[in-house]
Amino acid sequence: MKAIIPAAGLGTRQRPISKFVPKEMFPVANYPAIEWVLSEAIQSGFTQILIAINRNKEIIREYCHYLEPKVSELCEVNFVYQEEANGFGDVLILAQDFLHGSAFGIFLPDGLVPDALPMADLRSKFDKYDGIVFAVRESRCRIPARHGGFQLETVEESVYRIAGVAETDSLFELNGVTAEIVGVGRYLASDQVVGYAKQLSKLRSNSELDDGKILRYMLKIGAPIHAVRISGERYDISTSSGLASAITRLDGRQPEYGNADH
Repeated sequence: MKAIIPAAGLGTRQRPISKFVPKEMFPVANYPAIEWVLSEAIQSGFTQILIAINRNKEIIREYCHYLEPKVSELCEVNFVYQEEANGFGDVLILAQDFLHGSAFGIFLPDGLVPDALPMADLRSKFDKYDGIVFAVRESRCRIPARHGGFQLETVEESVYRIAGVAETDSLFELNGVTAEIVGVGRYLASDQVVGYAKQLSKLRSNSELDDGKILRYMLKIGAPIHAVRISGERYDISTSSGLASAITRLDGRQPEYGNADH
């Protein structure tokens, strides 16, 4: 399968350091964050990976070139330049030739999920539900949702249909207790999602075409969207506390590339 890693963002939450060092290159247990994400993608069975960067992030490309002896037999890594920070949807449009009409995975690199392979859970559900399927997890503390919350309808254990947009964060019932769920930054999507991004790009007025806008558009036209609850922590390296937690959790470990399930 094919996967996209959008890594052209400006990293505004980690300035000023991110003006000089891309957040994807922040060291986590002696390895840059991008390598942990690449390792996860390869272990999840993706054999063709496209990384979107901008001209100020050539160091990511250089580092992946350094990794070639380690990963070249497992996957093919390509790059595309996103000249302006126009969001997730713009990356999908730039990736059209790479995707060539196939379904694909998306790994948002500001989140590390070291103790799980969310795509393994998503793949079986995607085959069943199509559209777009994304990973969510239970949050131990209150985390503001980037795009608001979603109205969830349970369709089977740990699987929810996104029925609408909520004004508050997304909640679900677990053992009779209401808990909060948050996105993990891992998606499986049909090629139709690229078409939705193209349609939205014609309507937007110089604003970022983020994943939230695409999901809202899909809801509007009745396209299927499902969330799958996974176990395991997600560490947000675009925040200082998340980066510190990732460093502590992964101390002494290294990215793995073997036993990929193709």
